[in-house]
Amino acid sequence: MLVTGGTDGIGLEVAHQMAAEGANICMVGRTKSKVDQKLKEIQEKYQKIKTRGLIFDFAKQCLISDYKSHIAD
Repeated sequence: MLVTGGTDGIGLEVAHQMAAEGANICMVGRTKSKVDQKLKEIQEKYQKIKTRGLIFDFAKQCLISDYKSHIAD
């Protein structure tokens, strides 16, 4: 499950709910420390899932090539 804005609010809640259902979480955020912290919390709570963090600012990187090079992989 790819979650954008997953470090706060609704995005974080969606990440937790999907992890509780057994979905692996790929969280996209602008701040590495925040993404790492939230993924650590999720991983500790839902130990059977896999997590991955991507640092990406949709406001600054808006070409399709930007998405492909960071997110598609």
